Amino acid sequence: MIGWVFRLIVIFAILSLVYIALSRYQRWEEGRRLQSEYDAEPDPDIDRETFIAEGMHRYNGSLKRNLLIEVYGIPVAAIIVLYLLAEYG
Repeated sequence: MIGWVFRLIVIFAILSLVYIALSRYQRWEEGRRLQSEYDAEPDPDIDRETFIAEGMHRYNGSLKRNLLIEVYGIPVAAIIVLYLLAEYG
């Protein structure tokens, strides 16, 4: 029993590191995309920093939900399915 608990803690720690790395990378990529978009067609009504800040604010809401499902949900579901197949299959 202790072995399973330790393995689950290790898996959760690894998934947390993957989540943090992906989150930072995707935010960085989105910031670069917004900068390129503004530089290609500057808007005289809004400055560059405000444009990027508003774009990142919109992006933050969609990022967290999707990353949580992809990083935690899919691997945990796969582990549960594999466990059930090994136990009852």
